[in-house]
Amino acid sequence: MRWRAPAFVLGVLVMVTWFVLPRLFKVNPVASLLTLQWPWVLVAAMAQVGMQWGRALLVRGVTAGPKTQMSHARAIMVVLGASSVGLLGGGFPGYAAALYRWTRASQLSISAAAMAGWVPSLLFSAAVALLAIGSSATVLSAGFLSTSEAAGVVVGLLLVTVPIVAVAWAVRNRERVERWLMFGARLWARLRRRTYDDTATRSLSQRVYAAWYSMKMRGWWPLVFAALLSACCDAASVWALLAAAGVHLSFAGAGAAWSVPHLLGNASMLPGGAGVVELTMTPLLTRLGVSAAPALAVVLGYRALAFWLPMLAGLPVILWFERRA
Repeated sequence: MRWRAPAFVLGVLVMVTWFVLPRLFKVNPVASLLTLQWPWVLVAAMAQVGMQWGRALLVRGVTAGPKTQMSHARAIMVVLGASSVGLLGGGFPGYAAALYRWTRASQLSISAAAMAGWVPSLLFSAAVALLAIGSSATVLSAGFLSTSEAAGVVVGLLLVTVPIVAVAWAVRNRERVERWLMFGARLWARLRRRTYDDTATRSLSQRVYAAWYSMKMRGWWPLVFAALLSACCDAASVWALLAAAGVHLSFAGAGAAWSVPHLLGNASMLPGGAGVVELTMTPLLTRLGVSAAPALAVVLGYRALAFWLPMLAGLPVILWFERRA
């Protein structure tokens, strides 16, 4: 990986987290963190472990075949390393590429690796959207969101809804999709001044559709459950950190404070919603009745558990996989 893009993203996140937010709310970030009750912080950390486990279940379920299946430990390592690639500046393309590369290196088929690159992320984003719609209904109706925040939520929901609709359409119109794939592959070969052979494109299309129908035959409910479990665990970590700060907020309120910033982060296209989540979650918590100091402590604690620790833990995983990929 090139170091400039990750350094820029991390620099922006550090500036926003430790300089911009404390000055906006006039709160000492270190003093705010020291007020957290550690038993509840451990509960939030366990919720983050559950979130990573749910995402590993997604990858494992998508790539499972009749004769091959990834182990739980390897699936967790693949998700952790791919998440670090995405958080370090790769965003969704880097996350998907790492999932494909390391899933393929796990002796799984090309079609299974291709499905692992985008299906788990799509299902997790759909789970975030469902939680956002369910938990933030009261927030939206009460007028807590500004016009720009509401517009960002709409864009985030569209970014989830459009791919789901496109996938559903593609499944029902296989022949038309294959013709478009042929046209795109032919155009790409012409731009590169290469000879075009449709055998590879047809073979890839057949393998992807075969993997899709195989996954459909196994049933979608385990995958949906894993996606909802992962999203709920991530939201539960915010609720536990609120309890650690001595704030009694309903799970619906904590879910709204978690889901709306993530939708805005998805709309921003920044890796991990760097800066957007922090600048949105803190004022949203204050509008839900949380004081500035506990709100900042919750945001700092959440980003430490959900961003910094997984990213640092994934760095040796990246090196380990890249030596064997």
